[in-house]
Amino acid sequence: MNADLETLICADEEARDFARERLAVSNLQRGLAQTNRRWNALDSVILPGLARELADIAGALAEEERDDDFRRRRRRGPGPASGPRLTPA
Repeated sequence: MNADLETLICADEEARDFARERLAVSNLQRGLAQTNRRWNALDSVILPGLARELADIAGALAEEERDDDFRRRRRRGPGPASGPRLTPA
């Protein structure tokens, strides 16, 4: 009868170990699924949105630089190249 009890205890421990491992695998699967969902959201929504925003900012900065150049030229007034041409007599 002692051997039967030991077998039962051993089987119970193995069943508990199996249940723990199964739970661990299940937790890993859930974590992987959540990570995949987050990756997909980054890849299809967040990153393209940031790329568009970056392009908009770059365009606005380029336009601002052109405006600054125009204002600088206007403030400076006409330079020697844009004045009346003198022809030799």
